[in-house]
Amino acid sequence: MNYENQNSGATPERMHNKRIGRELAMQYLFQCALTGESFSAASWNTFLDQANEEHNLGNNRYGRKCREYAEKLIAACVSDNERIEQTIKDVAINWAPERISAVDRSIMKVAIAEMLNFPDVPPVVSIDEAVAITRDYSDERACDFVNGILNAVKKTLNRPEREGVKA
Repeated sequence: MNYENQNSGATPERMHNKRIGRELAMQYLFQCALTGESFSAASWNTFLDQANEEHNLGNNRYGRKCREYAEKLIAACVSDNERIEQTIKDVAINWAPERISAVDRSIMKVAIAEMLNFPDVPPVVSIDEAVAITRDYSDERACDFVNGILNAVKKTLNRPEREGVKA
């Protein structure tokens, strides 16, 4: 995926670094799901090298911010994996976990990790971003599913849904 948006025919502008970080985290989790590997610094660094080259993130401030946010999300996904998995099982009432596609599950894991561990990000932002990423990487029917699951998660949180909480 090219990480630049077209702005009504004007000069391309870059997507927000947190959006790219979310996508990178999702792509890495998806890769792990397909290969059956667990997180390791070596596989993460290899993934980042490929992503840097493929998407031309560069070693500038923008590229660093994208990678840093992705790393924070991956760390939250790894450290909170059991809780995230249980949360998905708890709210996906009529869905067996194995029926959820690897890409949709990876997107939801990133969004849930963000909702649980990043109080400065309003839950509705995590959900909106996850649905947008689903639209780019999955299909339109999956958008409704991901949105429904993440809204159910949002209802379990004990914080404002439209405001970030200052840490």
